[in-house]
Amino acid sequence: MNKQPNSDYCFVCGRKNPKGLYLAFYDNGSNEVHTEFTLGDDYQGYPDVVHGGIVAAILDEVVGRVAMIHDHHHLMMSVVLQVKYRHPTPTRTPLRAVGRVVRLRGRLGYRIAGRNEPCRLGVVCG
Repeated sequence: MNKQPNSDYCFVCGRKNPKGLYLAFYDNGSNEVHTEFTLGDDYQGYPDVVHGGIVAAILDEVVGRVAMIHDHHHLMMSVVLQVKYRHPTPTRTPLRAVGRVVRLRGRLGYRIAGRNEPCRLGVVCG
């Protein structure tokens, strides 16, 4: 696994952002990026449930980082972010978010799927 670089003040990965999540991302050198984390009550919506906006931000970050696997300067922004919240994401529980290339095409380049385990959340960016 290869550790990907962080942007100092990124909300999701920035090490200098005092209000950030401080997540680290790793890629397999081919087509997948992941991060492992546990979120405390500061990030909840309902009691014991991570706020959906936080979940979406993490999934957006993990799928965007797939573009960086072969070139850490190749930055990507989501054109469409669709999240299906299949189950609540619990606070204080170890989680893993994964982004994977589904299809490469044209100027927009990527169709990427992401998921948050064990909560089975899904996202597709295209």
